[in-house]
Amino acid sequence: MVATFEEKVNILEQDFKEQDCLIQGSDEHLDLLMYFKNKIDRLTESTHQFCLDITLDLNTFDNDGLTNAVPKLLDLYSSAIRLVATLKRHHITRQLKETVQAFSIEVDNLHEHIYDVEKFRLSDDEELDNLLTEINAG
Repeated sequence: MVATFEEKVNILEQDFKEQDCLIQGSDEHLDLLMYFKNKIDRLTESTHQFCLDITLDLNTFDNDGLTNAVPKLLDLYSSAIRLVATLKRHHITRQLKETVQAFSIEVDNLHEHIYDVEKFRLSDDEELDNLLTEINAG
């Protein structure tokens, strides 16, 4: 069976519409990627700033303050590391590897701060305590 002129036009027009739908879907996908990238970038910056801030804050805490702060920081870290795991597995954000990796690095920095507090500040190292007292006084 030979297609008529009108049928050929209709077939080609349908192909164009399908292609347009594909392009529109691609644009929506890119918009979604940019949305997630912006959100993750903001989380990365917020986490970075938080780590800078708590470095100064924690240096002014006494042992009781540190003892109270550590569980809160560990809860925060737990939430952050679960988010990193989710982002690495999600079908959309897997396409944002560098962005997710930058956030993961900041979460690792948060973990390092918590470790330092637990290992060094909450230890019975009088010499370290004296050094920090001098630094905070000056």
